[in-house]
Amino acid sequence: SKVSETELASRYGVSRGPLREAIRRLESRKLLERVVHVGTRVASLSVSDLIEIYHVREALEGMAARLAAEHMTAEEVRGLYDV
Repeated sequence: SKVSETELASRYGVSRGPLREAIRRLESRKLLERVVHVGTRVASLSVSDLIEIYHVREALEGMAARLAAEHMTAEEVRGLYDV
């Protein structure tokens, strides 16, 4: 789908400068595509791209859970048992 800088800036209450920087970052990560005389669109990902993304997410989420568990206070651990 097409990405409108004006609409996004209005919706999120941000100026277009920081929004353009965010769009450039998403383009560098191949999540957005800029086409001359067409505009910016959300990138289409192949099945292999999606599988790669999920492998990376799986690794990162596991690491994040391990680090969170290692740094939890005793009170936070007790809070888990209360749920």
